[in-house]
Amino acid sequence: MTLDIVRTLLDYHYGEQHKVWQDCVLQLDEAQYLHDSKYAHGSIRDCLLHVLNGERTWLARARAAAAATPHAAADFPDRAALGARFAEVEAEVRAFADGLDEAGLAAPAPYISVAGERIDNRVWHILLHIANHGLIHRAEIMATSAAMGGPSFDLSLMRWLYKGRY
Repeated sequence: MTLDIVRTLLDYHYGEQHKVWQDCVLQLDEAQYLHDSKYAHGSIRDCLLHVLNGERTWLARARAAAAATPHAAADFPDRAALGARFAEVEAEVRAFADGLDEAGLAAPAPYISVAGERIDNRVWHILLHIANHGLIHRAEIMATSAAMGGPSFDLSLMRWLYKGRY
């Protein structure tokens, strides 16, 4: 894995996260945003909260730092507050990735799982997971939104890379 590939995937991840936020999440009414889909993490708000907490946890692991206490829905009285926190975490992830060289990217990043098991990872594994984890949940958000009559659109890497001309 190279820095160029990891940074491209993070650019894709955050570019698509912004698109989903602007063109889907902010277009939903409050009932749609909070509707319990009975799938995965429930509501779109709760799915977004899961992504945010996941990025914070994975970044802490990549940094070999203690994970912060997960945010709760009550920490964010509205979408603007949640969106602002997403922007802060994005800046932290990007700063971390931008500060890496190839050796740092390949460096070990062991951590103890929630089950108490030692996991031997690499920094690049974690950064790749951050991008992939976001993609999985953006797809869930799109499916949930579409099922309620809300916006849905193509999230593919090729569409993003070629600005829709693939």
